[in-house]
Amino acid sequence: MSWQKSFYQIGDVKIGHDNKLIKLVNDDKVYVAKCDKYGFSLVIEYDRKTAFINIVKDSVFLLSFIFFLLFFIFFMLIKYNNVDYYVLKKALSKNEICPFIQPIVDQNKNVIGGEVLARWIKKNGEIISPLGFIPRLEKYSLIPSLTVNLLTQVFNSDLVKKSNDLILSFNLTEKCLHDEKVQQQCIKLSSRCQLILEFTESSEFENVQLTLETMQKLRAYGIQFALDDYGTGYSSLQYLNLYDFDSLKIDKSFVDTIESSELTLHIIESIIVLATKLNIKLIAEGVENIEQKETLQRLGVHKYQGFLFYKPESLDSFSMRI
Repeated sequence: MSWQKSFYQIGDVKIGHDNKLIKLVNDDKVYVAKCDKYGFSLVIEYDRKTAFINIVKDSVFLLSFIFFLLFFIFFMLIKYNNVDYYVLKKALSKNEICPFIQPIVDQNKNVIGGEVLARWIKKNGEIISPLGFIPRLEKYSLIPSLTVNLLTQVFNSDLVKKSNDLILSFNLTEKCLHDEKVQQQCIKLSSRCQLILEFTESSEFENVQLTLETMQKLRAYGIQFALDDYGTGYSSLQYLNLYDFDSLKIDKSFVDTIESSELTLHIIESIIVLATKLNIKLIAEGVENIEQKETLQRLGVHKYQGFLFYKPESLDSFSMRI
């Protein structure tokens, strides 16, 4: 606090510096500290504006620190939607988001592998489907963390110790493909199974050259690549021309109408002809009834995935099945 002058007051007498009497005092701008024992008061006259300015000057560092601290807290709350980000991070670190596998079968209904999917199993046993958390993971750029987590859980499971011929496929984004931790974990897992990395064609790869280089690097470890949801996305033929996929997955939307649409039938026939000429394996997704399976088999598709055969199941359940 800054003051203009101070003095002692005994009764109505005001005594200032060098024992001089003081007559004019603004009673609205004084601070009085009484001493009842000795019967006098210490009076400090001050100017509020000057005092406030001096306080701000003296506290500029503290005020600046408080401002930036509050700004940082506000930024974190906005960016991570309060606690949602930390809930997801905790779920990943606790392996609450875990791998489920939907079996893939051949024409004789033998399980030859499976697609690894994610399910969030909460402490109360509630199972949350990917639609309930994948968009949130994408929002916070946590998809690479999820992918590493799923790869690691599968690698550490008893499942991959049974047979090196087991086929396991994982969905990958372009960002995941270029993530070093994802690459390292893919290479580790490829030593224990036939690993296939699936990409959708929902958007064009941003870095074609880097994608080609990364795919070539991973192919050296026996890792294969599949184009998922074939025929529904960005540019199927362009993707086939550039990236040399090992297999295609016929999208469920085609399988759904294979019995009722002659056009769909012709599209699938064209896909089969193209895949045969390019020496690319075919898998039909979303097979839900025996008629769909028989039609696909008659056309020349001999690998299937869908509820007609199996729903996604836990690692332990799938391990017991093979």
